[in-house]
Amino acid sequence: MSTPNDPSEDRPQGRQEHPENFGLPQYPSYPSTPHPEDTPGYGAGYGGYAGYGIGGQPAYGQSQGTGVVQPMEAVSWAFSVVFRNWKLWILGALALGVVVMAVSAIVDMAFGGLNGDVGLQNGFGYQIAQFAMGLLTAALMVFVYHGALRQVDKKKIGPGDFTHDVNFGPAFALTILLQVLSSLLFAALAIPLFLAGNPIADTQMASDEEMLAVLGTLFAALAVVLVVAVLVSPLTMFMVWFVIDRRATFRGGIVEGFRHGLRNYGRLLAFNLVAGVIVGISAIITLGLAMVVLGPVLLLAQAMIYRQAAAGPLPEPVR
Repeated sequence: MSTPNDPSEDRPQGRQEHPENFGLPQYPSYPSTPHPEDTPGYGAGYGGYAGYGIGGQPAYGQSQGTGVVQPMEAVSWAFSVVFRNWKLWILGALALGVVVMAVSAIVDMAFGGLNGDVGLQNGFGYQIAQFAMGLLTAALMVFVYHGALRQVDKKKIGPGDFTHDVNFGPAFALTILLQVLSSLLFAALAIPLFLAGNPIADTQMASDEEMLAVLGTLFAALAVVLVVAVLVSPLTMFMVWFVIDRRATFRGGIVEGFRHGLRNYGRLLAFNLVAGVIVGISAIITLGLAMVVLGPVLLLAQAMIYRQAAAGPLPEPVR
């Protein structure tokens, strides 16, 4: 008597069926494929400022500029930062001012500053020393601007943030270029007006009315230069900031700075006018002592305004 055929004996041995799978075959499982993004440190090779996402982009939920400047918001934030981090910004500004004035005084004394020797101060050596002082000041401001941007990036910074990873070369070159162009513009506007008053001023028999006319000409020259400087300042205000922030090259900083300054021209012009009047009056009333606070405030406000215009990362929270 033959044994009935068992259907299970005809199944392949490599796979088995289970009733709970409703007759569907079970295939052998394969090991999971590793994903690079799951490994620790993935993305660490990309640049970015502390506290922000990859490539300097703001992290999730962090505020970002819209391309439109908000000067009052920037000034409010700058005041809060200066007083919160007063050891760095107030005492640092005071120490920096003392050092700069001391070096300037040493240069003046070395070239007849004490006895008022005009011949020495008009000499070649004195002019070279003044030129070197200008270069030193321009180089110093690159580091100061860099530190201000790091303060926008982080709530707490230290002296090392002013010198770490500075885009010095292009920023310094652009700063010098802007200073040279400003000097040429000043000379082109002021020299003709000054020369117009010299014939009367050099005349020993000049009357009081003629001397008043000379003074009027000089003040008119200064007024013209001041007005032109105020009108041009919004267009050049962001150029160096773009380069220091590594958002543009030397040439790109000029283009982007001009474009963003032109877009916000009205607000920037109003800010510069109001800030100039307030700083001037405060400096006169306090004999310059107010600049210990107002100097850092204006610097940080400009850094914040730049980030607003460039649609870059803003401090958290914005106050």
